[in-house]
Amino acid sequence: MTDINGKLFWALKEEKRKRLEILDEGDRRKEANLLNISNTLDDYYFFSKLKLYCEYLSYQNIVGKELVQYEAQDFRLLEAVLTIIQNEYLESSDVFNIYWNFKELYERFEVDQHELFYNTLKRIEKIVAELDEEDISEVFSFLSNYCIRKINDGNETYLENLLYINIEIINALYSLDSNRHLLPALFLNSIKTALRIENDAFFNTLNSKDISSHLSFKNRLEWTGKFIEVYAPTLSDKQKNILYHYTLALLEFERKDFEKAHQILKNIERKKGLFINLNIKKIFIQIQFERFENRDSKLAAFSELQTGLEAYRGSIKHYKSKPKLNYQLQLHDDFYKLCQKLFNLYKKNGFAYKNAAYHQKRTDLEEEIKQLKNNPHQNWLLEKVQSL
Repeated sequence: MTDINGKLFWALKEEKRKRLEILDEGDRRKEANLLNISNTLDDYYFFSKLKLYCEYLSYQNIVGKELVQYEAQDFRLLEAVLTIIQNEYLESSDVFNIYWNFKELYERFEVDQHELFYNTLKRIEKIVAELDEEDISEVFSFLSNYCIRKINDGNETYLENLLYINIEIINALYSLDSNRHLLPALFLNSIKTALRIENDAFFNTLNSKDISSHLSFKNRLEWTGKFIEVYAPTLSDKQKNILYHYTLALLEFERKDFEKAHQILKNIERKKGLFINLNIKKIFIQIQFERFENRDSKLAAFSELQTGLEAYRGSIKHYKSKPKLNYQLQLHDDFYKLCQKLFNLYKKNGFAYKNAAYHQKRTDLEEEIKQLKNNPHQNWLLEKVQSL
């Protein structure tokens, strides 16, 4: 199946072919198809320009305006092209409508446009059977990136939307009968998103081709366990083992079986790869804090925390020297610093006497955590410091 740009390009080639046929006939009384060529050329150009502008808006939204060294006004003829599209294309073309909606969503990101988001999603679902794999991935990615940014800004109502979109992508491109390896990022994002959704009833509304519709899930944990079971085998051989054990550890952490989560992580120590490496270290540290509160595992957890925090700090320092990293590294650095302060308090927890300096440090750390903005670990960190 040809992608959207390809269809428009082939339409242009077809009109040019018709012109050559007319010229070959040598009949000057026949119009040489010039206007049709011009119109199809406009279609191709206008859509390409709109699509490129949407990519610019999405990219700017992800990395931040300060990293993009140009602005919308630097796109030549953009204002004229957008005016023509708005006046002549939106009533007759689903594809132009979808990308126009992407433009509206990203241009006015700070405005609550959930209805427009929902309508765009439904319009995509209406034509998804007509799209090729590249287009399917692209149109859903515009919406998933929008959701991720909204969630990062603290709007967790988009968690359900994000997981729904991920399942739509998997259904279209990575179902078990496709014989394609599921992308690690899509696998991980689906699991982490599911574990943050509190509406247990939502999971029985998801329509996954590969998870039987006859199954009923009590909560997010049951659904996530089934998702891991079904889709971990579809990952590439290189990623399968590490991601399977890492996501199982996340699941057991949420189930509060911290000893089981600890043993699972032991299977994937010292794995390479930037954010998978840092994420493994992060969840390892969280598990040790939980084990520290259990009398039977307290001593072992204390030792694991010491070495785990140092390894986490060393990895962050190493990756900071790499020029291509993004904002996630800063999130890891912030989390490490808070955990180190928390550990310093834990080391004194249990002594019969805690002086005024200890209590002041505990209060200061609690206030620092409360000041965090849109941090997914804020509640966990508060729970830990308030338990002291």
